[in-house]
Amino acid sequence: EKFAPARDLIEAGAKVAIASDFNPGSSAVADPYFVMHLAARHLKMSPYEILTAFTLNAAAVLGIADTCGTVEPGKNADMICFEDADLLTLPYMIGIKPVEVIKKGRRFVN
Repeated sequence: EKFAPARDLIEAGAKVAIASDFNPGSSAVADPYFVMHLAARHLKMSPYEILTAFTLNAAAVLGIADTCGTVEPGKNADMICFEDADLLTLPYMIGIKPVEVIKKGRRFVN
C-alpha cells in the first residue's frame, strides 16, 4: 500500500486536496466517505483537515473557489446535511446517506 505523504505536506504548510476521483485507471472509488476514511486512517489527517481538503482546498485546486468550497454569501450553497453527525465522525460515515442535499441553494430531501 502506497499513499501520498499528506501528513508531511500539511506539516510543511502545503494545502492538501482530496476527492473520490472515480476513474478506472487508478481510483475506481465513487464513495467520498470511503476516501475520507482512508485519509484519516492512512494519511493521518484530522477530521478538520479532511473537511478542508474535500471542500475549500479542492475548490482552490480546481480554480473554482470563487463560487464554491465554502458556505458564504454569493457562493453556490452546495452542501449535504446528516442527522446527528459532527465533524469528528466525518471519516467514519461510510454508507450513511444525507438527510438533506442543497445544490445551488435548492433543497432536496431524501
